[in-house]
Amino acid sequence: MSAHEFTLYDMLWRNACIYGERPAVIHAQGSLTFRDLLGRVDALATGLAALLAEVRRVLASGGLFFLNDWIRTPLQVYLTARTDRTENLDADRWRWFRLFPVHNKYTIEDWQWLLAEGGFRVQCSTQLRSHFQVFVTTPAVG
Repeated sequence: MSAHEFTLYDMLWRNACIYGERPAVIHAQGSLTFRDLLGRVDALATGLAALLAEVRRVLASGGLFFLNDWIRTPLQVYLTARTDRTENLDADRWRWFRLFPVHNKYTIEDWQWLLAEGGFRVQCSTQLRSHFQVFVTTPAVG
């Protein structure tokens, strides 16, 4: 896996395997272990609203929530961007087809709406790479 393919989920999964029950996040009500944190990230598949509520709950007063995620990209652009970093095009292309719906779920506007619905206000947003959008948010007041 190249550095370009390494995701936050990969990092959390790796840390959950290595550190398991050690504290990953410490907050006023206690802490989350690396395994707990991975479980909460897995909640994205079943409940983004619940995940955002949990982020708001554990975010320190005055804290920032930094979200860096894939944004919807046309299939041809998505596949072309990967062909220069492969050793086995046929095998990788099949994997990319399977990952396309996961990586290309939300548009920038979808994320802005989801974050607002989750109680966050976007302070700034930019694209660091063509397929990724970064959102820096704070809890919305009121």
